Amino acid sequence: MAEPEVVNDVRAASIGSVVQAGVIHGGVHHYSSDVAPRYRLDVVRPVDRESLADLPPSHLLAAHRRVVEFTGRDAELAELRQWRDDRRERAILLVHGPGGQGKTRLATRFAEECAQSGWPVRVASHVGDGHLADRGWEEVGTGALVVVDYAERWPVDDLLALATHLGAVPVRLLLVARSAGWWAAVRHGFADRGFATGQLRLGPLASGASDRETLFDRARDRFAEVLGVPDAYRGPRPASLAEDSFALVLSVHMAALVAVDAHRRGVRAPEEPSKLSAYLLDRERAYWDRLHRAGRSAIRPATMARAVFTAILTRALPYRDAAAVLGELGVPSPSEPVDHVLEDHARCYPAADPDTVLEPLYPDRLAEDFLALMMPGHDVAGHEPDAWASAVPKLLVTKDPPVPTEALRSATTTLIEAARRWPHLVERQVAPLLRAHPHVALAGGDVLSALAELDGLDPTVLNAVEAVLPEERHIDLDTGIADLTSRLTRHRVAAGAARPPTPRCWSPRATGPGTRAGTRRRWRRSMKVCASDAC
Repeated sequence: MAEPEVVNDVRAASIGSVVQAGVIHGGVHHYSSDVAPRYRLDVVRPVDRESLADLPPSHLLAAHRRVVEFTGRDAELAELRQWRDDRRERAILLVHGPGGQGKTRLATRFAEECAQSGWPVRVASHVGDGHLADRGWEEVGTGALVVVDYAERWPVDDLLALATHLGAVPVRLLLVARSAGWWAAVRHGFADRGFATGQLRLGPLASGASDRETLFDRARDRFAEVLGVPDAYRGPRPASLAEDSFALVLSVHMAALVAVDAHRRGVRAPEEPSKLSAYLLDRERAYWDRLHRAGRSAIRPATMARAVFTAILTRALPYRDAAAVLGELGVPSPSEPVDHVLEDHARCYPAADPDTVLEPLYPDRLAEDFLALMMPGHDVAGHEPDAWASAVPKLLVTKDPPVPTEALRSATTTLIEAARRWPHLVERQVAPLLRAHPHVALAGGDVLSALAELDGLDPTVLNAVEAVLPEERHIDLDTGIADLTSRLTRHRVAAGAARPPTPRCWSPRATGPGTRAGTRRRWRRSMKVCASDAC
């Protein structure tokens, strides 16, 4: 097979938008598949910049659209260039930071620079949970940059296998993730495969009010250009830009988009981040309604909302899997069959991977807010919840045949991430789900770590999860188990236990020579709590 070429227009290339390169052979995972690839390498493709004014708000904010031009991050780009140009043949770097901080935009900009400098650029996509194909790898070239987004959601074994099979020299593997706790426990596996390892934490782009005002003005002017609102600059900036809630690039961009749209419609723009999300999601629903009334969408906006809700949880799936999941959740109906639902959803949210449907709404934080507003328990005016949504997480867990492992892991992770900012999801969704089905938390170490950091979660829920932790060592779970143990230990000490019982997960594997150094340090910190005077 001839090696696919990097697109010429690297200025319009996007990490978040890819086409199949055929580097991995084999079909995409379906329920009936016995063997399927776990990942593949894709060529970066151009972004379609036409008709931006006709897109819903989420598309204008999505990192892969890059409506607002990249700005700043000079120090981070310099560090990435130094990492790329180092003489070491194989190197891996984790770039991490909270959702909305600009990680994907930075990775995209760096990928463009690499392509301009003659480095082939590939995006590694996790596409199934079958066995690794034992053939079909082709050399990427004399050197390459390979980018993995959402790296914390990959099974560690698959990340390590990807590193093992990359044949190009020199090769640079760039991992992009929200969290970094899992990295300490696995980076030695990459070192064993000849990779120099490192990590880069992405801080705020604009730390002060004046910097955020500049960022806001640039985004506002760009959105005004796209939406045809030439006098949008006359509107005021939000007075709350100096608040911590606007430390994220995405929050500032959301405020700018809301300001332009509100000015166009002659209404007052909200300022609080939660109300910004609510405003933009109102406009998203208005977009679905326009399509339906114009005859361009056969399904009702309410049905579209349920399809979008499902896609946010499961992320993109092969057609048969998506149809099965929607059917189990009761989204289609005799008047709105599943093929119409999937077709109309794809019209609004085209799949980045042509082999899949149910592309999620982006950016992630806006999608998480959509989940929260669909579920009962919030007090945001004007957003009536859908009682249907309450049962979806449980149905995904108990579905027979089960949903693909990757979809279940995505659903659990997304629900917990949303619960960080929406307390009603902790009480009404996360806690009941894990009490009844604690094994769901074992979908990945990132899930366990996120649970350990979730405020307001009843410790009895964590006790239930602890009771189903595996006895044998599991590299995907070790770091998450350590984080969970730390949280439980702190609670037991605070509760006044004379000597907190040794958790089941404190097995010899936690401190033995086979355990990664980063995870051992976590265990030792937990044990020091138990050895303190408070115990």
